[in-house]
Amino acid sequence: MRNLLVTIAFDGRAYHGWQIQSNAVSVQEVFQRALAGVTGEPVDIKGCSRTDTGVHARMFCISVKTGHSIPCESLVPALYRFLPKDIAVL
Repeated sequence: MRNLLVTIAFDGRAYHGWQIQSNAVSVQEVFQRALAGVTGEPVDIKGCSRTDTGVHARMFCISVKTGHSIPCESLVPALYRFLPKDIAVL
């Protein structure tokens, strides 16, 4: 199991904060779905903090635990296949 640090930026207008919620779309939900699309496995991620609805981030750090062997330099372009334009991987 590897523990990767991924830094993202996002425009929060379309999201109800970072943390997954049952009643609204969150950045964490969208990012986890993209990561699962790349790895083909459920992924455990932890954000550096939480944000409120509509909040943007220029540098938001995420801890990603995965058993997938994708090289780090291949992870970013692979994620872009699944992420919307308002979430960027730095």
